[in-house]
Amino acid sequence: MEFFRFERDIPFMSWGKYTTTISLLTFVLSVFFISYKGLNLGVDFTGGTVLEVNYTQPADLNKIRSLFSSIGISDASVPKFLDLHEM
Repeated sequence: MEFFRFERDIPFMSWGKYTTTISLLTFVLSVFFISYKGLNLGVDFTGGTVLEVNYTQPADLNKIRSLFSSIGISDASVPKFLDLHEM
């Protein structure tokens, strides 16, 4: 006695051309975008030091960047981190 009738044949091979096309398209697009834009390598891959500083008042990021440039460190990254207390 069967309460539910299940179809025993699953036609997954009929979707093979579509899934192969989608897979090849995403592969070609990923190779294109990696060659066009490159990889965003962080400090983990490029080497260097990460230093986080907390100020009691808002910091002037342009002044900090210009100070780094004046001492010969032109490739320093000075981002602003969002403080959870500012929210």
